[in-house]
Amino acid sequence: CAKIVTPTGGEKDVNPPKLASESPASGSVRMRNPVIKITFDEYFTLNNPTENILISPPMEQQPNYTIQGKTLVIKFKDTLKANTTYNMVFSNCIQDYHESNKLGYYHYSFSTGDEIDTFALAGTVSDAQTLKPCDNMFAFLYDQDIDSLPMTSMPSYLTKTLSDGSFHFQNIRSGDYKIFALKDLN
Repeated sequence: CAKIVTPTGGEKDVNPPKLASESPASGSVRMRNPVIKITFDEYFTLNNPTENILISPPMEQQPNYTIQGKTLVIKFKDTLKANTTYNMVFSNCIQDYHESNKLGYYHYSFSTGDEIDTFALAGTVSDAQTLKPCDNMFAFLYDQDIDSLPMTSMPSYLTKTLSDGSFHFQNIRSGDYKIFALKDLN
């Protein structure tokens, strides 16, 4: 006689979602009011997109993020600046639906002008007293040279430090910048 057993379901999924397609593709130019569609190879959720998706240069209003099947649809509320390269960094916010395996880092860029800015800046933030790396801190770039900028103005570019204290600005305009690193304690 047959023995009734519960199916095992196969091996446990330990891989985060993988990129399947982008529309328009990252690195696209002459985008005016884009609707961005990013498709992954499996169903996923967004973990706190307000804090874990950084848009640089920053926007006054966060875009609308909706999930349609395996596709993330991004619609912007703000009017995009002319001749500007925008960078979107997804940091640990895309995770598969069942096992919560997180895609650690995903970068998407586009330009409203005729070309993508190609300059980059990288570094490390360390605690001045302990010299230990500072993770999860904001790094701001300003194209002005005023000490009170973080209290009075939105940065030209922003990113966050990783667990080793490193940060990386991609696709920025050439020029001189003042840099700040701050921890958001509230």
